[in-house]
Amino acid sequence: LSAFMHRADVTVLDGALAPVRLFLNAGAASLLFTKPLNELVVGDAGAKVSVNAIVTMTDNAFPARNVIGILPGSDPVLKNQYVAIGAHSDHVGIAPRAMAHDSMLVLNRIVRPGGAEDEGKEATPAQMAEINAELAEMRKKAPARADSIFNGADDDASGSMSVLEIAESMAAARTKPKRSTLFVWHVGEEKGLWGSHYFTEHPTVPRDSIIAQLNMDMVGRGAPTDQTGVSIDGKELRGGPDYLQLVGSRRLSAELGDLVERVNSTKQHNFKFDYGMDANGHPMNIYCRSDHYEYAKFGIPVAFMTTGGHSAYHQLTDEPQYIDYQHLSRVAKLVADVALDLGNGPRPKLNGPRPDPKAPCKQ
Repeated sequence: LSAFMHRADVTVLDGALAPVRLFLNAGAASLLFTKPLNELVVGDAGAKVSVNAIVTMTDNAFPARNVIGILPGSDPVLKNQYVAIGAHSDHVGIAPRAMAHDSMLVLNRIVRPGGAEDEGKEATPAQMAEINAELAEMRKKAPARADSIFNGADDDASGSMSVLEIAESMAAARTKPKRSTLFVWHVGEEKGLWGSHYFTEHPTVPRDSIIAQLNMDMVGRGAPTDQTGVSIDGKELRGGPDYLQLVGSRRLSAELGDLVERVNSTKQHNFKFDYGMDANGHPMNIYCRSDHYEYAKFGIPVAFMTTGGHSAYHQLTDEPQYIDYQHLSRVAKLVADVALDLGNGPRPKLNGPRPDPKAPCKQ
């Protein structure tokens, strides 16, 4: 078997080894199963094998770090409270092999509109014909371009740069908000909210002094052609010119959710908010999957802003040329205005008792 073994992954979760995954090529698999691969179904048992493995585990000599900045408030008392604005600065790395950019772009748009959420979907013969016809036209204009770098232009360079623009704008303003503003670029979100988990467990300001957290993760798309998610009853959600998803904005504090709606209306941002992904029991569990949750579990009211999913989600095609920069700018301006209202107005009240921070997250 060892001659055919392709790769073995060992994952450590909370100090314990997770089950080992072995990736085999077709030759090795044919030795394990009596049926052809295309006839196998989940649960089919193969031959028993014995594997000897040598595992080397080393600490990372160059740990990643959160980046944190504070704009001090203008009020001598309220400056000891903080409005947190955040995004994550990491993505998913490099592909094991280069792939044709245009092919991935067309395949995902036609077959996998949710990107990584639709991983495993295969093209039908009709879809393949459509893909090949479109690629033939594209090849007339430009040759194939191989790519192996996941740039993460939307996920989450869009959010990271929005936080930076908001920070620069607020720092340059003549009048500062009464409360201080805490800017955090979280690392390791894609690995499992590592940066936000560490920060909220080891905050650089008193945790209870953070009155709210505004999170931006993927705020650069949301076109009518983007499938931004699915409703709890399985219907496609689509973007639009004024599209923005809100998640969690009323879960801990209805007052925070009302404030976001009020700022959107009175300051004429004019977004049409989509709460479809925020439904209780939604199987995609978006509320638990970005950095805001690490704040929410300690009872800090949160509002997660996103333009939603799309066919480039966790794909090599998440590149800057596909970002809607005007839409991105509008989202950043909305978040800045919400932060200003929070910085100068009443502290949002909780709907009820604080949650148990050790309880499992369930949307």
